[in-house]
Amino acid sequence: MTQNSLYAVITFAFICLTASFTATAQPNISHPGQGTPERKSILDGMRSTTESQLKIPDVQYSVKTINVLNDWAYVSASAQRKDGKRINPKEVCMYEIQGDRCITEIESVLRKSNGVWKVDTYVAGATDVWQQDYCSKKDFPMELFGFKRSEMCPPGYGQTMPPTKK
Repeated sequence: MTQNSLYAVITFAFICLTASFTATAQPNISHPGQGTPERKSILDGMRSTTESQLKIPDVQYSVKTINVLNDWAYVSASAQRKDGKRINPKEVCMYEIQGDRCITEIESVLRKSNGVWKVDTYVAGATDVWQQDYCSKKDFPMELFGFKRSEMCPPGYGQTMPPTKK
């Protein structure tokens, strides 16, 4: 094999390998750490919703997950008092509770608009898979939830059916 042929084979293999990695690459999801301005901005975006739901001022969060991709964010957190103390479910729940899920377990999707994070969906004490509602939003990156779209959304889910003729 000539040196030019060997060079061509190596170049072709490199191009194929690069294309393979590019095709299977996961989106670049970030996880803003404690004390970062982006994390504060995202949590501030959902704070007023939590405070109005619980009727408790100065709520803070114990974050389990915070995923950001482009102008979307997904947060899974527990609400607590500003001093870090647990919120008593009997103070704020108006319905039957299972443990303290109605209070502390919060999941939220936020969208950044004009530089401000705003709540798109807010779920407290979820007991079902509410994330499938996003299957119909084609521009939403399902990977924020930790799933590929194909894993979360059954074929045809979220698509509107054409009207039937009478």
